[in-house]
Amino acid sequence: MHPGGGVDRGAATAGPGSFCGFCHRPQQLRGELRDAGLTVAELVSVEGPAFLLGDLAEQLEDPVARVVVLDTARALESVPELLGIGPHLLATGIRP
Repeated sequence: MHPGGGVDRGAATAGPGSFCGFCHRPQQLRGELRDAGLTVAELVSVEGPAFLLGDLAEQLEDPVARVVVLDTARALESVPELLGIGPHLLATGIRP
């Protein structure tokens, strides 16, 4: 982590040549959208708990396992209590 940032402060900076991002908790992202004047239409977890699978690539190669992984992600993507389990959130905001 970059000395000026860090996940504990919300900033995710890994150094020269890498990407920068911002770590949000679900409620923080909702608040940021509202502060920007947007109505939160949807907030979902992109991967959900699938990122925890050590063999995710192999699971996605198998047609039956892929259905299980994707169905699970769809079933859990918008459960409020589970949004923060995945590493990526996707928000849709609507300008009034």
